[in-house]
Amino acid sequence: MSKEFFIWRDNFSVGNQIIDDQHKKLIAIINRLYQSYMDKKQVDEISSIMKELADYTRYHFTTEENLIREKKYPFIAEHIKEHDFFIEELRNFKEQFDSSPSILTLKVMTFLQKWLKEHILVNDQKYKEYIVR
Repeated sequence: MSKEFFIWRDNFSVGNQIIDDQHKKLIAIINRLYQSYMDKKQVDEISSIMKELADYTRYHFTTEENLIREKKYPFIAEHIKEHDFFIEELRNFKEQFDSSPSILTLKVMTFLQKWLKEHILVNDQKYKEYIVR
């Protein structure tokens, strides 16, 4: 069994089970993408996981944005900009991968892990007090 690339930690929790579960699923998808990359899986398998990551990320961001809008989080516009940036990066990675599979590198994998980790630990933690009231 391989070592996990991205590990869920309790301090990632935002105090909402739905959002926490979705974050865990995003981490699991990134781990599957990483493992497929490391195992040199077929291009179509990796492309499928990348599509799943993009689709689930959009679903998660919509859920999260609806929740923080409902809870009247005052910094929602900035939060949505962060989401839009990540979605655009995922779209760019997928397009580049589809035209040149060698684009998927450890650097890309590390970006995905680092961005999501920082987003959860910094940006998402900012709305925590609003959603646990």
